[in-house]
Amino acid sequence: MIVSILALVVAFSPPQAQPAVAGTNYIVSIVNERAGDDFSVRFVLSGPPTSYSATKDGDDILVRIEAAPLPGLSLPAAAGPVRALEFGPAPGFSVRLSLSEDRP
Repeated sequence: MIVSILALVVAFSPPQAQPAVAGTNYIVSIVNERAGDDFSVRFVLSGPPTSYSATKDGDDILVRIEAAPLPGLSLPAAAGPVRALEFGPAPGFSVRLSLSEDRP
């Protein structure tokens, strides 16, 4: 009896939704925050990134994200140990953070 009820429920269930097609992921905004001695630069995206990295390049940090910037996206003002922010070269999205002091 239980098996037949389960079969009936499955038979009349609505079809399953198709998985969403992966589209372009966008960088929506960039936020530079400082709390005491700590700082963070946050990248707000329209969805989870497929890949990203942050690597030291001398005294700078180079951030690369597999996403496209929204048209008109601007960089926040430098604050704290972040001396300057600069968009990296295309293709792809990257930002170079120049620091005013050496950080591990």
